[in-house]
Formats: sequence, structure tokens, C-alpha cells
Amino acid sequence: LVVTGDGANAVFDNVSLKQVKPVTLKLQEVPFFKKDTFGFPMNNVREKGINLDGTSFVEVADDDSVNPTDAITIQCWIKSNTEGNKGLVAKFNNSVKDYLLLKQADFFKFQIGANSLESDTMAQSGWINIAGTYDKSTIKTFINGVQSTTASLTVAIPNNTNVLEIGRYNNSNVHAYSETIDDVKIYDRALTAAEILKNYKATKSKHIDNSSIWSDDYADSLISSSGSSGGSSSSGSLGSGSGSSGGGY
Repeated sequence: LVVTGDGANAVFDNVSLKQVKPVTLKLQEVPFFKKDTFGFPMNNVREKGINLDGTSFVEVADDDSVNPTDAITIQCWIKSNTEGNKGLVAKFNNSVKDYLLLKQADFFKFQIGANSLESDTMAQSGWINIAGTYDKSTIKTFINGVQSTTASLTVAIPNNTNVLEIGRYNNSNVHAYSETIDDVKIYDRALTAAEILKNYKATKSKHIDNSSIWSDDYADSLISSSGSSGGSSSSGSLGSGSGSSGGGY
């Protein structure tokens, strides 16, 4: 992983989102610094993950590594709040729709093209692990490693040229999340319920509210992808705003 920056932007080279054991990205782990690695003022202690403020986001260029067509799993940790209609992981805009994890006030939505599935109710505060899986037969949502909802679906996953956004969708800050997102994992297959649970358990101890443990202390027991973890890469950049990252994705 190579990170470069000019004080306002960070460029990530050779990042494959199919690589399941996340790379370590230490941008700021010392809370008493007055500025983070990008030069942004540190008004609050940075938490693990991608710290968002409602205007910041991460963008990954369109690439084969983020364009599964037959099956997909998206799994991540979020620091929940009461916001609704906020993008968490999105290759999606209102006119061209690939896939989307969308935060609503007390649930989340997993969407493939124009088809979506809502999860059951979830907490509006604290760390929550959420996931969506789809295998061209069934679409499912998971909360904290446990299956939440399921429905039949047989459409192909659209493969357009949208950028992948983490922390917002529709290229708009109106839909930008203002809390922390961590450990974003995208697979080109539908993980089983046991695998979703294993990923949750592997990182649960790093996502304890008010914990001082940083999320780049990864366990070695994350589920590996059936696809290649090398050979393809994507470029990502931090969008404008004061977001920072304390962990890889």
C-alpha cells in the first residue's frame, strides 16, 4: 500500500477490494497531536476506521475488482447514529445503480440495481457490524453476524462506470454519513452465514465503544475470497472535508 498526500487529498495505490485481510493504513493514532497526517485540525480524538463528518468520504475509481456481476458480499462496521438516507458503501447514483449499503435511521438497506432489501431494526448508537449478500438467487442482510432478512432475487448485478464511494452515495454530500465506518470488505461471492459470523467475531474485540484499541490490529481469521486477491488494483482518494482514517479497508 502506497499513500501520498498534499494536505487535502490522499491517494491509495494498489488497493484491491477483493483482498480480504485488510492492509494497515495508519494515518493518525496519536490523539494528542494537534493535526492529523493530512494536516486537518484534530478537534476530537480520532477513532478507529474512516472518521466522517458529513462532508468527507472515500472514493475508489471504477475497476474490475469492484465490479462483481453474479454474486457479492459487502460487510463493514459502522458507528451508528440517527441519520437516514446516508451512503455507507455505494457504487450507485440515482440514474445509474450498481450496488448500495444505505443507512436509514434505525435500519439499513442493501440494494442491487433497482432492487433493495431492508434489514430489521438496529441500534442508533454504538458499533454495529452490517453485511449484505447476494448470489443471483437470494439477497440477505446481516446485523452483528446474524441473518436479519432475506428475499428471492435473480437479477444480474449491474456493472457501470460509477466510482465506489465509502461514506456517501449519489456523488452528493446530502447523502454523506457523519460517523465512523471501518473494515469495509467486498467479495465477489456470497459469504455463508457462518462466514459472516466468523468475520464479525474476528473483529468484534476491536469495535468496543470507548475502546482504546485501534482497528488495524487485525485478526488472522478473516474469511478469504474465492477470487484472486492480486492482479487488479483500484485508486482511492479522500474527498474534501475533515475525515481521517485509522485503519485499512
